[in-house]
Amino acid sequence: MTCTGNGTWSGTPTSFAYAWSRCDQAGNGCAVLSGATVQTYQVQQADVGSTLRVAVTATNADGSASATSAPTAVVQAS
Repeated sequence: MTCTGNGTWSGTPTSFAYAWSRCDQAGNGCAVLSGATVQTYQVQQADVGSTLRVAVTATNADGSASATSAPTAVVQAS
């Protein structure tokens, strides 16, 4: 299981949204994972050999802003 924090934001966000992606071993060439939209992501067999990244979007009355994590280590088979 992989979990992300919300990070540090100015402007007092009132909500957060998440979008997990599977990437190549260097953390590039990412593809958004359909349905992976919560703070915690359960690693799948299809992730083996790849890295994962998550985009966190913070929202408040003034609008929203996003930040993307650094890639994880390459996912290994269990």
